[in-house]
Amino acid sequence: MEKNYPILYYHFIKAPGTNSQIKGLYTTPSHFEWQIKRLINKGFTFITFEDIAKKQYDVNKRNLILTFDDGCESLYLNAFPILKRQGIKAVIYVVAESIGARNIVWKQNENKEPLNILTKEQIIEMTNYGIEIGSHLCDHVHLPQLSLDGMKHELVESKRLLENELGKKIYSVAYPFGSYNNDVLNIAAEAGYQFGVTTKAGNNISTNNLELFRIGVKGHSLRHYWYFYKTLKKILKTAL
Repeated sequence: MEKNYPILYYHFIKAPGTNSQIKGLYTTPSHFEWQIKRLINKGFTFITFEDIAKKQYDVNKRNLILTFDDGCESLYLNAFPILKRQGIKAVIYVVAESIGARNIVWKQNENKEPLNILTKEQIIEMTNYGIEIGSHLCDHVHLPQLSLDGMKHELVESKRLLENELGKKIYSVAYPFGSYNNDVLNIAAEAGYQFGVTTKAGNNISTNNLELFRIGVKGHSLRHYWYFYKTLKKILKTAL
């Protein structure tokens, strides 16, 4: 990227369940709205990868990209009303072959809590508002563990499925678990993705657009208010 637009990432906008093994993936709706308001108060404008690809944004503003991995229903139930209330956009990464699934546990899922995935109707409603959908593959897998043909299937087929289902271009991919290698980057480029996001933290100036860094956000307990202020300080230090 020409400028260091911070990219934040969340997973579930709800309180962690009793069997949740990685509680840091959860942000309560009240925490989330508080965080969004802090970002707005600091002058951030929320853009998407489609905005960047089409150059439909003001480069002189303090821009930020808000992303969500896994495409779980809590995003529609809890995050989407807040995004609409605050008038902002975001990017949601969906596992293409799990759309509409109920009580699913992916084979490669460190959290192990059964999940309800966004339905096609919910996704379409959000895209009509301005939410961008990205690929989180066909299945929730570690790409480097697959053969080259397996990698190609996950990256190419997920993009095709989502574009056919939604009638919209898919600009970006989020690598599950932040797991990728050079073969993944090459195949993603061949598949036509313009952007790819990792779970590594860093500065995105002049970074390969298929290997972009993101900042993970937490927010389900009192101590996470302090954690977010620390995160915000980091964002403000690097944002241009």
